[in-house]
Amino acid sequence: MVESDLKVLLATMEPVLHPEPYGIAVRAGEALRVEPFATVAEAEGLTVIAPLAEMRAAGMVSDP
Repeated sequence: MVESDLKVLLATMEPVLHPEPYGIAVRAGEALRVEPFATVAEAEGLTVIAPLAEMRAAGMVSDP
């Protein structure tokens, strides 16, 4: 069964904080040089969420 009640979902969440910070950046037609956690294809380019240290090492500008 899939839960759809927001109050139940929020009350039963068990989030875990990842030990390393992640960053977010937009790449427009450039090669991706990091292993992304997630990507979103948007009109302005590919939004990338990845470990911040990897992003900085690849020359991508991002804040945690």
